[in-house]
Amino acid sequence: MGELKLKRTLGLLGATMIGIGGAMGAGLFVLIGNAAGMAGSGVVLSFIMSAFFALFTALNYSELAASIPITGGGYTFVQYAIGKFPAFITGWFVWFGYMFYCALCALGFAYAVQYFIPGVNTAIVAVLIVLTFMIINIRGTKETGAIQNFLTTALVIMLVTFVVSGFIHGFRPDAFESWTPKGIMPIFTTVSYIYVCYMGFEIITTISGEIRKPEKNIVRSMVLAFTISTMIYCLVTLVSVGVVHWDLLGESSAPLSLVALETMGSIGGIVMSAAALLAILTSLNAATVAAARIAFALSRDGYLPSALSIVHKRFSTPYIATVLSSILIVIFAASGIVDFLNYASIFGFLVGDALVNYSVIWLRKRRPNLKRPFKVPLYPYTPLLGTLSSLIVLSTVHHQAIAIGLIWAIIGLLMYYVFMLGYVRLRIAFGGMTVVTGFVISAATLLMWYRFIPPLVPLSTPLLLGILSIGILQILVGLLNITS
Repeated sequence: MGELKLKRTLGLLGATMIGIGGAMGAGLFVLIGNAAGMAGSGVVLSFIMSAFFALFTALNYSELAASIPITGGGYTFVQYAIGKFPAFITGWFVWFGYMFYCALCALGFAYAVQYFIPGVNTAIVAVLIVLTFMIINIRGTKETGAIQNFLTTALVIMLVTFVVSGFIHGFRPDAFESWTPKGIMPIFTTVSYIYVCYMGFEIITTISGEIRKPEKNIVRSMVLAFTISTMIYCLVTLVSVGVVHWDLLGESSAPLSLVALETMGSIGGIVMSAAALLAILTSLNAATVAAARIAFALSRDGYLPSALSIVHKRFSTPYIATVLSSILIVIFAASGIVDFLNYASIFGFLVGDALVNYSVIWLRKRRPNLKRPFKVPLYPYTPLLGTLSSLIVLSTVHHQAIAIGLIWAIIGLLMYYVFMLGYVRLRIAFGGMTVVTGFVISAATLLMWYRFIPPLVPLSTPLLLGILSIGILQILVGLLNITS
């Protein structure tokens, strides 16, 4: 599997900042309020549980990324471990997840802008910010990393200030007299809603081919990103529920700004609204990088049009893959539905994660002598628990996200067969299916016409003739496909 050359320009700091920035975005500033409304004060437990489930996946990703430091993330790992078709499914769904997450971030940014510019058109703002980061990402990973370092450092400072101020001013220990004010089940179902918050470490694996000293820096950056993100999420959630009652958080479109108003006054609301802008920008930047690299890797291996794996001669970036991903992100963001975008992105990540977690076991058996700078502890229980946890969280995802995920799967299967079988073979295959379908329709119609089998519903003669005509037409079209 040949690797088209992308420059290794990111060090430990740059990779870690991309991981943290990928996590500290829409999940932190957009989802916490709704999550508090769903689980009550038990939302803190939901974040801890979500981190626990994600920990297994983070460890498994670390082993695979250190062993196979090639651009493409989970898709590349499954390609090495299991084979082509499972790899394609992984890459297709992870690409899907990142694009929906980018759309969620773009929409979250637009809503944050409304705090400063009331009445601004959110759709236009979302489109403009996606296009801005498309241009930044085309210019190069080094430039992207520099911007990410600045944005993430400023964000972490603001969040630390938020947490310290919250504990000093306004924190109410009695807010946690009951951890289950809405019952136990909402705590579990909220886990799937916020699971996307912990996916920042996965972004690091998608840019493995652009990290210096990958055998060391990939694992270290993933561990650092996951640990820091988890600590920030849990502390921010604890302070938020401890300062403002959970039902008020659930009703707020800017929950952290509401908390900051209580602890730091009007200046606090402004600071946290600015922090929300920074956070969402870091996530959008990191996820745009990841989405483009997944599309690049799929194209590199023949699953998508070859143009997507073209690397810019000057900037050494997959610019066509970046443009295509950005266009799709804009289309998804146009839906304007925060919860839908969140659940859809989670669905994509979880399908990919289940396959990636299991690929650790498969790769250990298939390539036992592969150099592994890092090995997951408690093997094989860690990859099995990672697979199981992904499936458990997947089972609680909203039904609308599952529906859109299935549609995406159908589109993916068509793409797979077009590019793997080739046009001629695919045409013959569809021609054969069309002929068979036409024969079945025609035969069934004739049998019902002559009363050999009873019709399921009353059928008039003109309707039977119409159905028979469709069947005969399908046979003719199928034969033309086979013989042309």
